[in-house]
Amino acid sequence: MSAKLIDGKSLAAGIIARAKRDCADLGYSPTLAAVIVGDDPASQQYVRLKEKACRESGVHFERLSFAADAKINLVVRAVENLNRRQDVDGILVQLPLPNHLDERVIIQTIDPEKDADGFHPNNVHALANGSPRLVPGLAAGILALIKSTGESLRGKRAVVVANSKIFFEPLSVVLGSAGIEASYARPDEASQRTRQADIVVMAVSRPV
Repeated sequence: MSAKLIDGKSLAAGIIARAKRDCADLGYSPTLAAVIVGDDPASQQYVRLKEKACRESGVHFERLSFAADAKINLVVRAVENLNRRQDVDGILVQLPLPNHLDERVIIQTIDPEKDADGFHPNNVHALANGSPRLVPGLAAGILALIKSTGESLRGKRAVVVANSKIFFEPLSVVLGSAGIEASYARPDEASQRTRQADIVVMAVSRPV
């Protein structure tokens, strides 16, 4: 089979154009707040790209940055404050977090109605049960990229290589909706596990 180039930029441009129209229909600019802990270069780049996409879509973007050694109570309080703010419509916590922070505790602090990534357990559960509050944008985007190949997806096996299983859980449900059987692999398992896969999703920001 010859290789196919996936035109992610074209897909992204279409999504941003639709989001811009949706924001214009609202009559106001919704606000997305991003919480980032530490100075990991990949995470910083991801947040910059999210800010750029928001700006192009008409969404107000707010960044809350914390030092790499920030205590969990400080981050939790920041998320709780965003939950209470009526001017904040969506919240995301950039993953992975530094090792000393419990990702699940912080993700579970987010108000499920403001959970932009769809990582909160309540939202993952609702998604799995077919009654989602939202379909996580990242997972939907990955599926759109895979579908753009034109390949038949039902029955395919996907391996998702990521630093955090929190990232994998909603993605596995979204891939499953297209008939793809997804499994999770840590970066140190990638070289062995990906050999058995029809589809590989890499989410570790570095070669493995």
